[in-house]
Amino acid sequence: MRLPALVVLPLLLGTIGNAAQAAAPKKAAVDPPFLQSAYLWTQATDTDLGGSGDWGMYKSWLGISKLGAESDPGGWGSWGEATEGYYNNRWGEQQTRYGTAMLPEILLGIASMPYDPTQSHSWNEKLAWAGKTWQLEADNDPATMAHFVTLGENIAKWNYKSVIIRMDYEFDGGWDPYGNLNVMPNMPGNFIKAWQNVVKTVKATVKAKDPNIKVKFLWNPTDSNVQIETAKFYPGDAYVDYIGFDSYDADYTGVYKSGVQPDKATQQKAWTNSVRPRMQWFSDFASAANASPANPKSRNGYIAGKNVPLIVGEWGLWQVDAKGRGAGGDNPSYIQNMFDWMSDPKNNVYMECYFETPSDGVSTLWPGGHPAPGSGNPSWGTSGTPYPKAAAKYRELFGKIAPPSIPTVPTNPSAYAGIGKVLVSWRMSGGSPLPTYAVYRGLTADTVSAKPIVSSLKTTTYLDSGLTDGKTYFYKVKAVNTQGASSYSPPASAVAGSPANYLLNGGFETGDASLWSVTVGSNPHASYVERRSPGIAHSGSFQYTHWASSPYDLTLSQSTALPNGKHTVTAANQSIYVVLVGPDVQPAGSNQYGSQANFANLRLTDTPAPAVPEASTTVTFGVLLALGGLSVAARKKSVRS
Repeated sequence: MRLPALVVLPLLLGTIGNAAQAAAPKKAAVDPPFLQSAYLWTQATDTDLGGSGDWGMYKSWLGISKLGAESDPGGWGSWGEATEGYYNNRWGEQQTRYGTAMLPEILLGIASMPYDPTQSHSWNEKLAWAGKTWQLEADNDPATMAHFVTLGENIAKWNYKSVIIRMDYEFDGGWDPYGNLNVMPNMPGNFIKAWQNVVKTVKATVKAKDPNIKVKFLWNPTDSNVQIETAKFYPGDAYVDYIGFDSYDADYTGVYKSGVQPDKATQQKAWTNSVRPRMQWFSDFASAANASPANPKSRNGYIAGKNVPLIVGEWGLWQVDAKGRGAGGDNPSYIQNMFDWMSDPKNNVYMECYFETPSDGVSTLWPGGHPAPGSGNPSWGTSGTPYPKAAAKYRELFGKIAPPSIPTVPTNPSAYAGIGKVLVSWRMSGGSPLPTYAVYRGLTADTVSAKPIVSSLKTTTYLDSGLTDGKTYFYKVKAVNTQGASSYSPPASAVAGSPANYLLNGGFETGDASLWSVTVGSNPHASYVERRSPGIAHSGSFQYTHWASSPYDLTLSQSTALPNGKHTVTAANQSIYVVLVGPDVQPAGSNQYGSQANFANLRLTDTPAPAVPEASTTVTFGVLLALGGLSVAARKKSVRS
């Protein structure tokens, strides 16, 4: 239940500490009898499986060894976005790199057609266009089906090993134009014929390219038959590998009241009377016992004796909202009930995918995934999950959390000076539950205060401000959890105000990338410079991209507020590339498009002093690093390979 377009947002490595806030539940005794998967908002591009991307951090938060991924196209406004696998190339490459033992399945959300390729039609015009397109697909029109040939070719080209096409998911919902099948001509016949033609086209194309690639199809309506009689649109067992549905802790029967946090009895009543019956319909529908001519629940085109496995394509909690539908809110009993239902062998669940995404209904359990208050967008924030009780139950049942232990000592402490401030950073600690951090300060390494200057930090950085320029400040860090505290970290020191460095992270090349966003490269042979927006030299938005022989180069970037005026980037002895986004930044030794420079101590400083110091501009400064030029420490920090 969401808008399908994907918002791609950068991920700060320093937020890895945000996942530390849930209490450590009991360790799961055995693996669940189904594959686990998750949908994350940055899923299509944030594919660093080594641990520094959302997928890797979420997997670590659960403490599990393998996790599937669900990925949507980048948007459904064109044929390329909707049907050809747009934005999904990196998942295939990562599945090849790490293997199906770690990344067992990829769910690709694909539509049968774009919503509106002209981006200008009215709703009724979109409906008419969709109806004609369903007919073309049912007739196996070559020009239309060529888009699905491209999808099959891309699956092979992008090195997928095992992929499940979640085609036309929530097709019975009607909130998107192509899903209004109840007003389309020649339905359900056109839907069924179109589905069958797409399946045959994609599978034949992939098989011709690489017969070892496993391509399967998931028939995934909603769980409530909201627009049509869903069963009539089943394409037949020969064209469906899995039957799926989307289920959330909201009901349509009035058990939950809008704007009211229900008590435990009401939450259980909603499960018994509303949520579970809608899911059970799919279990019954997929069962071989119901596939017979005499049974009204029989599937169209059933194969005698076949149990079709289930996939829970989306599931999750739903927030209590006075303006929305009634929902269960923080409901650990829903998590328990879903786990029990999916674990029951009678329901034959192959895979589940928790919807870890703030969308039309916020369902995020992972503390790193809840949107920041007042952000105005569904980006990841630091406020933690809105469902702490349910999150603890989820980790208990779906995770394998280590036994409680005292945190290990934080490592690699660093300190970077600014005007009247010092930024302190360190590497996160181990321990269960994951720790928070306390920072101690002194004027010598041996005289740091017994009382921390700040505690309960969820991140691995702290900006200490209000300092006296010219003084040297020493810092040590402890990690703290419910089991106790670690020893002090080694000291780190800096002289406040000497000199100003707006990046506040000048030593990233030694391994500290805590304030830098990371993008992992994919194309092993491309090298190009692209001007992203118009503007004069040193203005506008620019990007430099270079992929060396390894497909896993890194692009690092950091947004920084600068006083207005001219500023200079200086560095030496490290080969990387400059990326500038924003006005009034003069990179030393490069033009406005970016070029190669030598970097060791990376700084962004005023040259001369800011012309208008009371005003400021936010710029993004970035670099691209070829892995061969990184130090060992930097490689481990950034790649986690």
